[in-house]
Amino acid sequence: MFMPPPYSNSQELRQASVDEFIEYLRAFRTGHPKELLEIHYLMASMDTFRWLEIWSDNPFVDENWDPKSPQVQEIIARLLDPENRPGLRAWYSFHGAPNINCAAERFRRFLSKKAGEQLGEDDAPKLP
Repeated sequence: MFMPPPYSNSQELRQASVDEFIEYLRAFRTGHPKELLEIHYLMASMDTFRWLEIWSDNPFVDENWDPKSPQVQEIIARLLDPENRPGLRAWYSFHGAPNINCAAERFRRFLSKKAGEQLGEDDAPKLP
């Protein structure tokens, strides 16, 4: 679902905080279970801020990716926070294989490596 942000240009968005962007996202209804909403908002924020970052960097996320923007670093830290770990596991159970695309699979593998545990299904799509 595409939602035009309330920012007039990418520079304004680059200066936005993760919490400001999540507050913007909360205005939109989702079909996610209540226990997955926080992870949903973090993942949606990740998509937006990661795209801003990769326009000027490597377009592929892999297990060795080194995010540069403070927003992306914050989102990753929040996703991997022990309080959010059960929701992150549930997220990948809910959205995991066979419905996951290659970009999402690469990000799942990146998070799994950072978390030190397998997040999601072992039968996720095979990557080249």
